[in-house]
Amino acid sequence: MSLNKKQIQEITKVLEGSDSSRQVEVIKGMRASGDPQLVSPMLDLLGRTEDNELIATIVQLLNDLRDEYAIEPLVKAVTERKGGIQFKYVVAACWQNRLDFSDYLDVFVEVLMNENYETAIEAFTVIEESLEDTTKEQLTNYHHAVKEAFINTEEQKRPLVKELLKSMEGYI
Repeated sequence: MSLNKKQIQEITKVLEGSDSSRQVEVIKGMRASGDPQLVSPMLDLLGRTEDNELIATIVQLLNDLRDEYAIEPLVKAVTERKGGIQFKYVVAACWQNRLDFSDYLDVFVEVLMNENYETAIEAFTVIEESLEDTTKEQLTNYHHAVKEAFINTEEQKRPLVKELLKSMEGYI
């Protein structure tokens, strides 16, 4: 069921508000009638809330997204580091929801190389899940970029990056 403009505005207003119990209720309702236009305000809310129930509800919905139109707002959120301290959940949702992020692997390679270890693991999984759908030319370019960046990779992430290079080589 698609939402009309007024419904989207009403839901956005609730998401931008401060009543966490109402927000949880609205987000749970979005499971049946979700609209990709609501992904961005939901991610903004994730970045500013400390309510554990609300965080869990948002993360669950992000993990269950199946609409390909949700890909771009999610990639934008990853690029802009939306989600605050919950950012790793935004990245994790990109592999848990099984949407195709193969056109955006550069974004996830950058996250892998520059974010903390927990978030890097999530980015690694997005990349690994997308290798099959990525062209050989793209993979060759990503492989080269990751190999060059390896020298500056923090020690803790080196085994992860080595494993990614090995996985990429299996598709080149």
